[in-house]
Amino acid sequence: MTGKNQINLALAAANLACGALFLSTSDHSTAVAALGVAALLAGVKGAHMTASIGGADMPVVITLLNSYSGGWSLSAGRGFGRGGGQGGVVWEGGVHGLW
Repeated sequence: MTGKNQINLALAAANLACGALFLSTSDHSTAVAALGVAALLAGVKGAHMTASIGGADMPVVITLLNSYSGGWSLSAGRGFGRGGGQGGVVWEGGVHGLW
């Protein structure tokens, strides 16, 4: 695809702008909207970046994406989403909280 690097850079820049807006605003509805748009942009960027990968490289991509989802689910479910502490230890047997 022609210009795919420019599309990825534009999506990343827009995502960073949403993150900056989320961190700098004091209005709750603006922060939630910025977070939602950032999540949508991240999904579009992820789909766009993985669309050009295929064949023998796909198992590597699936493994990488699974590792990302595990880390984010730890953050969302054990602290950031409920206002608790932001610590946790992950090992082969599972997750142990530090709260």
